[in-house]
Amino acid sequence: MKKFWKNRSGVSPVIATLLLIGITVILSSVVFVMVMGLGESQDKPTADLSASSISGDQADKVTITSINKAVDYASMKVAVIVGDQAKTQNLVESYPDGIWPAGIHSITFIDRAGNGKVDTGDYFLVDADQGTEITLHLIYEGDAGSIAMVTWTSL
Repeated sequence: MKKFWKNRSGVSPVIATLLLIGITVILSSVVFVMVMGLGESQDKPTADLSASSISGDQADKVTITSINKAVDYASMKVAVIVGDQAKTQNLVESYPDGIWPAGIHSITFIDRAGNGKVDTGDYFLVDADQGTEITLHLIYEGDAGSIAMVTWTSL
């Protein structure tokens, strides 16, 4: 038993120093993330869109089939891409002529509830040339990125 205690060896000073530095770096990184709020989940909405043609009409209908929370117009933008042309606008109910990429004549947003919020069931009417491939993005607060996207070919 006495021999066991005499041959006891510890961690070398170099390895001990590296372990302490590693633990310190990890703990300081965790504290930094907590203080800067990078670890918090963003409270941005998520949504789903679907596109369809309205029979007897020249407009296509892009419906918000689901959204996890109602959002004010002021927090939303709509981006439309046709070919290599893209245009982003704040979300409003109607837009002046000529602001969308070539091939799109008009886009109108319909707020079914009339409450000034983007809800499930609200939709866009998109009047575009037949055969135009269109991608529509619904964007939340500019820098948070697209919360929903749909691509279709106008009929």
